[in-house]
Amino acid sequence: MLRLISLLLLVLCVPFAGCASNPSNGSKSPLDAGPEDDSAPHMFTLLDLRSNQRLTIVSDAWLRSKGVTGGDFVHRRAAFYAQKKSGDELKVKVVSDAIAQGIWQAFEETRYATMASRGVAPQDAGVIQTLEVLLPAGPVHMAARRGMPPEEGQVLRTSVRAFADVYNSIIQLQASESRPTFEGAGDKR
Repeated sequence: MLRLISLLLLVLCVPFAGCASNPSNGSKSPLDAGPEDDSAPHMFTLLDLRSNQRLTIVSDAWLRSKGVTGGDFVHRRAAFYAQKKSGDELKVKVVSDAIAQGIWQAFEETRYATMASRGVAPQDAGVIQTLEVLLPAGPVHMAARRGMPPEEGQVLRTSVRAFADVYNSIIQLQASESRPTFEGAGDKR
């Protein structure tokens, strides 16, 4: 639990650390800390089938595997966010490999890592929500469904809360193909 709290504090502080860095003087921000780590989890995806919401966190390792250009994490993240996106692609947030490892460590502490099933998360009629992690060795997942054991449900709920805390604390400025419309707001130009 202490690691989870430490991870959340790190994630809350990291977005602001980039504002204070001055790359022209050769100093590195905490976002650049640590070597590139291809063993880091590549992607975390939370899918709620009731509301059809898909939230995704990708790591720098995933950006590198997709050929996103840039000499370091900060530049690759900027290049990724500069690409115009639409739909679920707008809900993708990028973290460094170190933070992705920290999220996975939090999942290990919640026992997600030992209770998760190998393979892609199912989307059949009995599944309500899935939390899937793409590791270098392949995907693992947990799926919420009616009748699941209470202990498994608690592990999934704790892991989903940890995911949501990290996801909601990541600041992103994503280029968009179109301006979002909000029902009932009307266009008052």
